Order: sequence, then C-alpha cells, then structure tokens
Amino acid sequence: MFLMYLLFFACSLSRAGESPAEQTSFFFPDFKDVSPLYLNGAAKKIAGASKSSRTLRLTDERRQTGNAFYKRRIRLDERSSFSSYFQFRIHSPTGVIDQADNIQGADGIVFTIQTQSVVVGEEGFGIGY
Repeated sequence: MFLMYLLFFACSLSRAGESPAEQTSFFFPDFKDVSPLYLNGAAKKIAGASKSSRTLRLTDERRQTGNAFYKRRIRLDERSSFSSYFQFRIHSPTGVIDQADNIQGADGIVFTIQTQSVVVGEEGFGIGY
C-alpha cells in the first residue's frame, strides 16, 4: 500500500514593487478548511483528533491517483516571484507489486504550477500535471 499525505502547505506570491499587504498568500496549516482547493481523484481531508493529525490524503491504496489545486487563479509575470513550502508523508511505501509479488515502484509525486487543467491523471502512468 502506498499512502500519500500532505501535512501542511503554504505559498506566498509577490510582484516587484508590491508591498507585503498586496502579496497573495495562502496557508493550510492543518487542512481544516479545504474549500479553496479542488480535490481530485482519491484526495480527501482526514480529520484527526488533534490539530496536528489533520492532513490531506492524496491516495490511500494502490492504483489510485489524487491531487489538489488552489481554485483561485494567480497572475504571474516576469516581475513575479513566489515561495512555497510543504511537508508530506509517504506511509507504507511498498509501491506497486506485480503478479509475481515483486515491488515495481510507483509513479511519484510532483509540485506543479500550471494553467492547463485542475484534473487528476490516469492511474499507473499519468501523474496528472
């Protein structure tokens, strides 16, 4: 089983000459409110008993895909910059097992900024960006 969790996520975007008050920032310290996100595929909020156990689970078993995209479009141009940080956990990373019970690995994880879609990729090879 290959479980992928995001524990927290933060992003700050700015343009040259902007004051800090004009910057665009978003922060998900515990994924309590995921309404600003598109959750696709197997992605879902996991609410634990404590604040530190609330996570965003992207997948929870083999042959699944899942992702999350921020809903609001953000304008980036040649004067723009951004910083981001996130923490993730891979739980029981046994990867994909073939018919002979050999571990074959898995597709992986990607952090992407793109404008083409907010959909999930296909299982097995379509990581979805």
